[in-house]
Amino acid sequence: MQKDSHEDLNALEEERDDLRRRCRDLEEEREEAMERAERAERTVRQLDGDAKEARMDLEALKDEYETKISDLNDELDKLRDTYEKQLDELSNERSDQKNRLKELENKLQEAQNEIKDLDGENTELQETVDAMEKIRNC
Repeated sequence: MQKDSHEDLNALEEERDDLRRRCRDLEEEREEAMERAERAERTVRQLDGDAKEARMDLEALKDEYETKISDLNDELDKLRDTYEKQLDELSNERSDQKNRLKELENKLQEAQNEIKDLDGENTELQETVDAMEKIRNC
């Protein structure tokens, strides 16, 4: 019986040793899992910080480009106003020149008519002078 108890004791000690080894192995696995979890948590915090920083950079770029676009739109509006004013001025100047040209054409026509009238009078006067010279010469 003592032999059986000794064998039972040995079996129990072996089982205890196996359980201790398994417990150590499980403890090591738990520690490794905890380390991996801590590394993962640090990585998540780092990535979260990087994402926040990237969002802030993106917002800053967005604001910068919106400001640039607004400035360019303002500049475009000013240029458009300037060129529209210049176009209006040129259009008014063209209209004034057309009116002046019409006035000059009318004056030219009047002058040509006056020349025609004067030519007619000159011809009449010349005929009168010629007739008077004939009378005088006779």
